[in-house]
Amino acid sequence: QYDHALKSYLEFDDIPYPTADVIAKQEAQINVKGPIHPIGKIIISFSKFSIDFGDLNFLIDDSESVLKFASCNVFRNGGNTALNAQSLAVVNHGSLILEDFNINGSNLIGNQPLIQSTSPKLIQLATFTVTNVALKSGNTQPLLLSVTELEQETNIIISDVHVKQSTAGDEAEAGVIFVHIKELVTCSKKDDDTQIEPILVIENSELIQNALSPISESTAILIDGFKPEQFLIRNTAINNRIFPNINKAYELKIALQKDCEAKNLIDQLKDVYFGPIFSPVSVKVPPSDKFVPLVVPLGNEYVNIRVRSNGLESCTSYVANFHNDVRTLSCATIIIKAQDSLGLLKGVTRSISLSGSFTENDLRTDGLPVSFTGSNPPTSYNILFQPTGTNPNDNSLFRVRNDGIVKLTQLYIQRSNQIGSESIPIVVIISGVGQQMNGLEKNAAGQLVIEKCIFEGGNSAFSNVWYNLGLAETCNVGYGAAIVADGQTIVQIQESNIRTFEGPAVRALNGAYITIDK
Repeated sequence: QYDHALKSYLEFDDIPYPTADVIAKQEAQINVKGPIHPIGKIIISFSKFSIDFGDLNFLIDDSESVLKFASCNVFRNGGNTALNAQSLAVVNHGSLILEDFNINGSNLIGNQPLIQSTSPKLIQLATFTVTNVALKSGNTQPLLLSVTELEQETNIIISDVHVKQSTAGDEAEAGVIFVHIKELVTCSKKDDDTQIEPILVIENSELIQNALSPISESTAILIDGFKPEQFLIRNTAINNRIFPNINKAYELKIALQKDCEAKNLIDQLKDVYFGPIFSPVSVKVPPSDKFVPLVVPLGNEYVNIRVRSNGLESCTSYVANFHNDVRTLSCATIIIKAQDSLGLLKGVTRSISLSGSFTENDLRTDGLPVSFTGSNPPTSYNILFQPTGTNPNDNSLFRVRNDGIVKLTQLYIQRSNQIGSESIPIVVIISGVGQQMNGLEKNAAGQLVIEKCIFEGGNSAFSNVWYNLGLAETCNVGYGAAIVADGQTIVQIQESNIRTFEGPAVRALNGAYITIDK
C-alpha cells in the first residue's frame, strides 16, 4: 500500500515531458493524497493497481501531458463513498486514456461525471465497463463523460465501452455522454472533396438499461455543434428507453452547425441499435431552435421477430418496433405490415421464429414476403387455427397475394373442429387482378413453400359436418381443402404431412402450379 501525493507532480513543471510507467507486479494499492495539483508536464501511466481516490481527483491542464490508467480497480474511501462524488479526472488541455477498466458504483449516489473535460487533446476509453453508478436527483451533468469547448484538433475515442444499469439523474441536462464543440463552424453548401476525419468516434459499445429522465428534452447522448462528418457511431447499442416511452424521450440528440443537412446524419450512424421505441434520434439545425425526430432506418436485427407464447411484448396495433420477445403471431405480423407500409426494410424477406403454442386466426400476411419457423420438429401443435368467419378469402390463417411469399417450416398447425371451420383453408393464395394494355386481366403470382410441417384438420370424413348435405356438395372435391391456390401461383410442399381434412390437401384453380416432394 502506497501513498501518492498529488503535489509531487509540481516538480515536473520544469522537466520537458518525461515518460513514467508505474506497474504493479503484485497486488498493490495506491492511496491518493491532496491537496490537488495538476499532473504537470509529464506522460504517466498506472497499470494493475487498486487506487483509492479518497476525496480527490486527478487534474490535467497541460496540452502535452498524458495520464493513463490500465487494468486498475478504483474506489473512494475504501468503497464507502460514491465514485462520482467527484470526477475521477478533470482534463483541461491534456490527454486521458483509460483501458481495461471496470467500475461498479454499488448504486452509491454522487453528483459529478466520472470524467469532466474542457478543451482536451485526447480522451480515449477502451474496454471500459460502468455499472451501478448513480447521479443524485436534480443533477444537471452527464453520468460518464462531459466535454465542453471541444476543439477541431481533438479526438474523443470511445471503443468497447459498456455503460449499463446505472442511474443518470432526472433532469433534461443529465444523460450519459455530452460533447460540445467550441468553434462555430458552418457546413459548406458546395461540393467539398476534402475528407473530414471524425473528432468523436463511438464504436463497438453499448449504453443499455440505464435509468434516464423520462422528460422529452432528455437524452442518453448529446452531440452539440458538430458537422455530420465530425462524428461517427458504429456497431453500438443505445437502448435505455422503456416502452411505451409516453413523453417521447430520445436516446441521441444532435445539434448541428449552421447550413448542415440532417439527411447526411444517417451515414454517421452505422449498425446502431436503438431498441423498439419510435424516433430514438432527434436533430436541431439552425436557425431552428427545436429538436425534431430523425427517421433512422431499421437494421438487420429487426428482420427476424422472435415470438414466444410467454413473451413480454404484445400489441393490437403498431406501437413499437418489437422484435425480440413478442407474445403473439398476430402482433408480429402487425409490426411487419406497418413497417412495410412505411418503407422500413422494404423488399426484405421477413422472418418470424416461434416457440410455444398459439391460438390464432387471420394473420393478414397479404402481399408480404415472410417466413414462419418453429424451433424444433413439431410433435404437438404450435398453432391452433380458429377461424372467425365463413368466407375462405377473408378468414384463412395465411393469405398470399400480390407477389407475396409465405414460407412455413417445422410447424404443426391444427385447425379447430368447430362447426363451419371446415370451409376455411389454412392457406389461400389469391391472384391479384390488374389490366394489361390489351384489356385482359393479368395475375400477380404468389408463392407458398411448406417444409417439414404437419397440417391437421379438426374433423374427418366421418364428421357430422357432412351430415344432410346434398350430392353436389358431398362430391365437391374442393370442399374442406387445407390449401387453396388460385391463378398463376406456385405451391411447393416438401417432407410434410397434411391429414384429417374433409377435402383435398390442395385445391388448385386457374393454372396454379403445385409440386410435392417426400
